[in-house]
Amino acid sequence: MEDSLFCSDNIIYKESEKKDIYKKYQAGLIDMESEGVQKVCIKYNIPFVALKIILDDSETSLPEDLVNFYFKDKKLKYLYKFPLYLFAIIKLGLSFLKARGVMKKVCRKLFENKR
Repeated sequence: MEDSLFCSDNIIYKESEKKDIYKKYQAGLIDMESEGVQKVCIKYNIPFVALKIILDDSETSLPEDLVNFYFKDKKLKYLYKFPLYLFAIIKLGLSFLKARGVMKKVCRKLFENKR
C-alpha cells in the first residue's frame, strides 16, 4: 500500500504532528507549499506540476524557535538560541544537500531531451 499526500496551509514541524497525520490519513508525505500555487494556477488556467523533495522525515522535529524565526516573525530574540540547535540545523542542511542532488538528477532525466 502506498502512502497518500497530505496538504496543509500550516507548517508541520513536530514529529508528533507528523505521526498524528500519518495515523489519521495514512499520509507519508506532507506538502506545505504547493497547494496554494496549484489553486492560483487552476484559477487562471495555468498548467501546474510540482516536484517535491523531502528534507525532514517523520521522525524529525524542527526546533520551534528556529521555525518561528525563519517562517513567522524573524525577530532577533530567537538568534541567541541557535547554538542550542546547531545539530538540528546541520542535519537539515545535510538533508537539503542530498535532496538537492536527487532533484538535479531527476530534472536532468525529465528535461534533458525536451530542448
